[in-house]
Amino acid sequence: MLELVRAHKAIEDDPLTAAIWIRREDREAWLVEVLPALAHDDAPGQPVTFNASRSFRHRLNLIASNEDGLERAIRHDQTLASEIAAGEILYEQDDQPGRRLQSIATEIVHGHARAG
Repeated sequence: MLELVRAHKAIEDDPLTAAIWIRREDREAWLVEVLPALAHDDAPGQPVTFNASRSFRHRLNLIASNEDGLERAIRHDQTLASEIAAGEILYEQDDQPGRRLQSIATEIVHGHARAG
């Protein structure tokens, strides 16, 4: 998973600011990426699925959006909030967008923030 995140960090046209590995025990790979350059998305919590290949041997479910879109997704999807709260931050820039999203998700999971 770290190799995949390193490869995504290297893409200059679409800078990655955070990557959170969720559902770590799943047979398929699940990754949440914060990409500030992505435009508004009406369904930011929906994964895009990529089949396994030579370069990545697992099926990949990628949830990617800008930080605002992912925050909206977390607030509307209790399951996603729980998964992000329990996820592992594999990469984030100095302004810590991954930690912010995990903090919001943790508050929702524990009932301190409004979900839905």
